Amino acid sequence: MDLEILESQALQLLREATADFGIMASPEAQDNYRCLWSRDAMVAGIAALPFEEPDILEVFRKSVLTLAEYQHPHGMIPSNVLPDEGDPDISYGGLAGRVDATSWFVVGALHFLRHTGDGKLKRELQPNLMLALEILDRWEFNGRGLLYTPLSGNWADEYPVQGHTLYDNCLRLWALELYSELYDDEDRAVQSRIIRERIAINFWPDSSVIDHPAIYHKRCFEEIAESELQHFACAIDPRGYNRHFDAAGHGLALNLGLADSVQKEKILQYTRKIFDEIGTNLLPAFWPVIKPGDSAWSELKDNYSYEFKNEAHHFHNGGIWPVWMGLFGWGMSQNGNTKPAEDMLTSWMEIENPESPGFCEYIASDSLKPEGKERLSYSASGLLFLLQAIKHNNH
Repeated sequence: MDLEILESQALQLLREATADFGIMASPEAQDNYRCLWSRDAMVAGIAALPFEEPDILEVFRKSVLTLAEYQHPHGMIPSNVLPDEGDPDISYGGLAGRVDATSWFVVGALHFLRHTGDGKLKRELQPNLMLALEILDRWEFNGRGLLYTPLSGNWADEYPVQGHTLYDNCLRLWALELYSELYDDEDRAVQSRIIRERIAINFWPDSSVIDHPAIYHKRCFEEIAESELQHFACAIDPRGYNRHFDAAGHGLALNLGLADSVQKEKILQYTRKIFDEIGTNLLPAFWPVIKPGDSAWSELKDNYSYEFKNEAHHFHNGGIWPVWMGLFGWGMSQNGNTKPAEDMLTSWMEIENPESPGFCEYIASDSLKPEGKERLSYSASGLLFLLQAIKHNNH
């Protein structure tokens, strides 16, 4: 397996997905994938930064500027936008707004500014970044530090996850820490330290902190602490804890250094169990699979707009999304452990053609066949994250 060829293939797809307004979700004319999606474009830009490609860096810049241009007066960033001088097509979400579109914009813009040192753009973007962080503050709703995401309010818009999600709260923490560092904002630095503590305590309940004032849901916290979690919880809502494994949330948490050495080892042990169940070293977006008869099935089966995609082992429901698998591998490499990334890349390329990867949307975790859309910037980004973990091992 030639890593240079894989790198070239992923970067080439991003080049083909470029437009005057930024990085499209795909170079192919399929559905609305030729729009600029905040999440996809920012993830692609971040994943490509260490590879120092001037043309991709420039289109990353255009992506940031386009999203800033179409920021809503309230502060949220479009989930997707197709610019047009006369009648731009702008969406801030479907039946629910997309919380992560705003967070990814902040994280992506700050990565770009930190990488380029563009002082002029830093000054120009600060009002947009401040407004975005302010709407994220309001989405706490109770003012206690953790963001609250509605059902269908992030990338997994057809999956039953809501409330204080690991993914959205880690993403916002990343945004706050980057902003406070780049703009030397002490108030945001203090806020980020408080939120870091709240995430660390609440998403992995431990009996040693059972009386900590930062605990959100004390009754359920105590129940979970007694059961000894093997990974971070997926979400917390008024009903209690969602104990599913969330690959994207863990990728972010690991990149942020939220897991100590004992927790990292438990996470690795849990992912090995998943690999054993699947039969290969590929990490699903969420685990375990929700099946008919499970308590969450009724929430899952009616949560779609056009067609039901979440059969067991498919799409959000146990589907293996290269983008989040890559982010997880990158996160695990932060302390030098590149083996998870190496193993996942090897297993992925046993399914793909290493000479010409299809960059499918996801892989079904039962058949191990590529599914969904093909040639996605999102999936090329996942490959770049894995290559970063293996070749660069930097943050």
